[in-house]
Amino acid sequence: MLGQRWELPAGNYTALSIELDPPNLSRGWTLKSVGKTGKLKNFQIHSGRDVSFDVGPPLEVKTNTSGNKERVLIGFNLTGRAGEMYAAHPRKNRKKPLGPPIKIIAESGKVLVADRFKYG
Repeated sequence: MLGQRWELPAGNYTALSIELDPPNLSRGWTLKSVGKTGKLKNFQIHSGRDVSFDVGPPLEVKTNTSGNKERVLIGFNLTGRAGEMYAAHPRKNRKKPLGPPIKIIAESGKVLVADRFKYG
């Protein structure tokens, strides 16, 4: 939670996952980390000291493509401020939303594909 404080014993820690559901994201959208937790992978808490991490937005988006002439996959990675990586399938009110529409149009103007992106 944003601004949340916890008292933990001194020691070494690892964040296994991060879920973003802060009020500054669009209403109801949630992102969950997928393995890479960046600076939170290994961190240390010392007795009597505060430790804080800036995670989440602004997110860096990197696209990637793969496939062949029959099928092309267009993907992306979302990386937060602490180097944490989020799943490329956000949730809206805890459900997978419909992907945005896509049209592939030939030079002649003929619509080759009219579909929606699919998450995950």
